[in-house]
Amino acid sequence: MSGAAVVTGGESQVAPWPVDALPMVTAPRVLNVLAPGQDDVTAEPAKGKVLADLMRVRDEYAEIATRGRFKDAASREWGAIPLNWRMNLLLVAGIGVDADDLEALARRRWDLFSPHERNQLRMEIRTGKRALAHVVALAARVVEVEVQ
Repeated sequence: MSGAAVVTGGESQVAPWPVDALPMVTAPRVLNVLAPGQDDVTAEPAKGKVLADLMRVRDEYAEIATRGRFKDAASREWGAIPLNWRMNLLLVAGIGVDADDLEALARRRWDLFSPHERNQLRMEIRTGKRALAHVVALAARVVEVEVQ
């Protein structure tokens, strides 16, 4: 009997089976047991009201977990724009025309604007980016001297 040496608790013992007789399992077979194939999955993705509820709960938990510090890229970018530029963007987009306090409106968080207002602001920002993309001379740091 050719057994394998097994060390347990500091003492060596001989295993009752030969090492050659150990069952060898191929890696793909083990992986199939650990992670079933696609045909085993029967769940359908969430749709409609269920999807909307899941998205709402996800946003609530993100808000709770980050204590209100969670912001998407658009919110961060809106907050990074200087206040006077935000006020101008609101006027150009036609949002702050009849506002009593344009500064308070410009200080508003991005997510508090209605979807229609956000779309109007995005459209004006895209237009501004195209219009100002090639401006070079006007942005140059040149000190003009007044001639007398």
